[in-house]
Amino acid sequence: STYPYIIDTLIALAAEKHLLNNREEALILTGLEDKCAVAINLDIPIIKHVTRDNNRRSTIEQIYEARRDATTNPLDHVFELCSYSWSLLPGQTYKCKIYYRPFVPFAVNVDYFTIVDSAGERAEIQVRGTCIGPVISLSTTRLIMMCTSENREAKKRIRLVNDSNATATFVFDIDLLMRPFQANPQHGQIEPRSRKCVTIIFAPRKDGIYACHFPCLILNHKPIIIELYGYCCKALRKTCIQSRFTYPARLKNGFEGYTSDTVVTAQDLPAISSSKNCIDFGQADVEAENGARRIPETLCLTNHSQSDVLIKWKEDDEGIFDITPAVARIPASQTALFEIAFSPNRGSSLFGNDLIGDVFVEQQEDRSEKETLIFPTIMSVRLIGHSFPVFSDGWIPQDYQIIVVGMLPKNDDERVYVERWAIRFNGNTKSECFIDFQGFTEYAKVNFSDRNIVSFAPTFPGCQNLQQFYMRNITRHTIKYEFINVSPELQMRNRNGKIYSNDIVIHEWLFCPVVLGDYELDINCILIVLKDGISVGASVCVSLHVTGRCESGFLVSAPDELNFGVQAYKSVKELSFHVFNLSAVNIHYKMICSHCNWPCIKNIERDVKIHPIADTILAGQDKAITVLITPTTPGYYEFFVKYFVRMSSDTDTLIPNQTSRNICKVHCLCILPTLKPKEEAWITLELHHTLLGKTETKWDLDLGDDRHIFFIITIECLSDTDNKLHLINGTHFKFQQVYFGEKDPIYQMCWLYNGTNHSIPFSINPRTMHEINQEYCYKVFSCATLYAIANPQTFVPILLKFQPRQFGIFKGKLHLTLGDDEKELTLEGESSLPYKPAIGEYVLCEHKFQDDESIPIYFSTDCINVWHMSTHSHTVKMIMIHNNLMQDVLAYEWKRPEISEVINVDIYPRKGFIKPMSVKSFRIIIYTKEYPCMIDIDIPCMFINASQRRIYQRSIYIHEDLSQELKRQFTITEKGINVPQLQTKMLEKPQPFYKAVMIRCSIYNVEDKFLKVSLMKELTSAPPKGICIEENERMTFEKEDISRSSFIIECLLW
Repeated sequence: STYPYIIDTLIALAAEKHLLNNREEALILTGLEDKCAVAINLDIPIIKHVTRDNNRRSTIEQIYEARRDATTNPLDHVFELCSYSWSLLPGQTYKCKIYYRPFVPFAVNVDYFTIVDSAGERAEIQVRGTCIGPVISLSTTRLIMMCTSENREAKKRIRLVNDSNATATFVFDIDLLMRPFQANPQHGQIEPRSRKCVTIIFAPRKDGIYACHFPCLILNHKPIIIELYGYCCKALRKTCIQSRFTYPARLKNGFEGYTSDTVVTAQDLPAISSSKNCIDFGQADVEAENGARRIPETLCLTNHSQSDVLIKWKEDDEGIFDITPAVARIPASQTALFEIAFSPNRGSSLFGNDLIGDVFVEQQEDRSEKETLIFPTIMSVRLIGHSFPVFSDGWIPQDYQIIVVGMLPKNDDERVYVERWAIRFNGNTKSECFIDFQGFTEYAKVNFSDRNIVSFAPTFPGCQNLQQFYMRNITRHTIKYEFINVSPELQMRNRNGKIYSNDIVIHEWLFCPVVLGDYELDINCILIVLKDGISVGASVCVSLHVTGRCESGFLVSAPDELNFGVQAYKSVKELSFHVFNLSAVNIHYKMICSHCNWPCIKNIERDVKIHPIADTILAGQDKAITVLITPTTPGYYEFFVKYFVRMSSDTDTLIPNQTSRNICKVHCLCILPTLKPKEEAWITLELHHTLLGKTETKWDLDLGDDRHIFFIITIECLSDTDNKLHLINGTHFKFQQVYFGEKDPIYQMCWLYNGTNHSIPFSINPRTMHEINQEYCYKVFSCATLYAIANPQTFVPILLKFQPRQFGIFKGKLHLTLGDDEKELTLEGESSLPYKPAIGEYVLCEHKFQDDESIPIYFSTDCINVWHMSTHSHTVKMIMIHNNLMQDVLAYEWKRPEISEVINVDIYPRKGFIKPMSVKSFRIIIYTKEYPCMIDIDIPCMFINASQRRIYQRSIYIHEDLSQELKRQFTITEKGINVPQLQTKMLEKPQPFYKAVMIRCSIYNVEDKFLKVSLMKELTSAPPKGICIEENERMTFEKEDISRSSFIIECLLW
């Protein structure tokens, strides 16, 4: 390939992180930083650090040696270590620098280093770098410029856009004196991700048609050639002239268009070609006689077209360079010879000129100028000469010049080219400057692992066997590869792609045989070199030999029958059996269950669990299979454990059209649990719920013989932002029956619950209460808590009173504001005759908890009844708690409930410990406040196993200490860091449980709870306002009205 000779360049580096450790020898390799991309000058290399620690616990000094991979081409040694050997004492650290200095832009460099210590342990480092360069694009590569004789100047602007992260240096390769086209600026730099505008000036000295190839040379980039066409005349009409222009074929951009002295006959031929595109006359004196004796240079032009062409050479205005003949006609497929003479007119000067020839096809020259304006094809020859004296030390006045060097190997073989060029200024041997060029010609070539042989292990028919092998590019080119002639038994994930120089690609092939027998396949890999993403050169074919074998096999078990016996309903039991693979192939199985006879189990997959249900048993190995049964259907379970063969170990896809094999038979008899008369059984319902909103769940307790008990649970799940309170009794509250002669009835409770984590206020609209009482003409309903605040996770009562003054049912609706929610509470009360309330005491359970080890704690009573307790008083009760655990200590803590203005409960001691198999006594003090009522409250107590909690905390400390110790014992392998794992698992954290004591309390305002009022007093006190009868002479009472009034009065009296 051809690249410009690099004076300086811009590069970027991307280094992968590697951590290496040699286990016992503790050779730690760290410090390779994260991936980065920076742009620097070639003279300032990128440096990465690799840190090596000698952590050997003994007092042995370690000697380390770094070696480069011998396969890497010496021309690609772009990575260098600052040191290739060092020694470290135990505990010492050495930081080694890695330098990266690439030679070619737009290339990916890969190299490998191996570090060996004195014990022979190895660690490999893969270093990868990417060299970036400028990516330049122009807004246009063809300009047409026109001017008139009166104003001989036209200007147009073009944009040079840098789409890369590197700074671009550009220069226009033009004749500053002779060309009618000029650029401003002529050279400069373009910053990364930016653009620069360049003005193209067309200033001809006389009228005519002009054409020019305007090369833009960019450092570390292909040349871009701009085609410039100019037209100068007396009168200019752009609308009619532009439609008459005819342009020659476009030139190739890049080095092919810039260095055009070589023509490839196998490709598209130009109309005319030149034997030289640059002539150096060297040194010449100014004297005429020496100039006359100087031998001119010759130039040969070849006409490749099928028509005669006419070439017109433009004259040198200064007469320094002269070509003979100036106009020539070249017949089709013929050549013409020209002589060029160099005659300097002043001394100690540098002379240069671009000899431009306009080439016209003969049939084009015969056309009328009014029909079309033809731009000729350009032939350009650069002429250089100087008149400095021989051995002069004078310096040619020049800023700088980008030189393009092309490599054109002549032999079709792989070899290294080394040339040294000498630059001699003014012919002075003392001012020589040498430039060394190195090149390497090679075909596309890669190395495969195992000498181009891919061997697969024996494979089950229809299965997939994965095999990995590597492919390494040992050339300096980027190679495109493709595998062809692939057999149907092989599946490739990357059949084609590209691989960078010295890089390694890991291929994964799948061997999928169907027919039993041996397989031998030959796969061809086509290689071709990529240059700028385009395939160049001839392709190379590399053959790979693939071997494999397809063999069948099956699994056997011991024992081949499992009998679970009689098992209770929903009880868990597990048994296991061993599976043996006596064949020569690996078998990837998947277990299923299948009924032996007519299926009597509705969902056998739910009741039977197999572990592992899918796995791989290697050839000649065995594995234990566990069968776990949780029967949910009464009856006899009889089924087979069968297996299918999966296609591979990493998929659950089964081999199509296969028949399952029985491997083990399972028996089990499921019976329902029985409950004898006067026996108790505890059922625990556990519900995990995360769905927002209101949800209703239903539990079905099946008692057999089509007997069911349904538990219906309504759950309302709130979000963190919800401010809602829940009415425990719903939106309909019914009072207990109240005697209408009761002077001061007690309050009754309507409970609210705050299930959120923040306090929520609530209030009752007194206007709705007033409207209800106004309807009944006296105060029937009243409320003692019109507004309050409900604390998080607490119950709050609404104190409501019902005071009837006649028989009947009373109803009304209250408007409640519960946080952000508005609700209506329907009140309903009924009056009754005097009655004496029956007091029902709580009956203790006769079950002896001492005989039940599953219950860790029990109370001496679950309910405390306190009757006829007056307001603003207190009472003391006792309760005992027994720890039923044999060895563990229980920690307890009572929650202190307090209902404002109603009741307060204190328990002593509030928290502490209960020893194993011991009893703890507690004193409960109940304080009543100002409101008489009937109230039931729960006093929860939290318990936790203190012995298990202490063991769990100790295990956490031990686990943390062992984990920190194992982190310091890690090893670094080729796959990464390997940290040893703890064999012991962390203990499960003990969870607290709760048990509550209910306190049922009736609070009265006076001691005599049967105090009543007389009927006469009640009649005189109600209604509260008199009945107004308006006097009206027209009002008359009939006989029926008198009877109706008498009946009403009688009813009121009764």
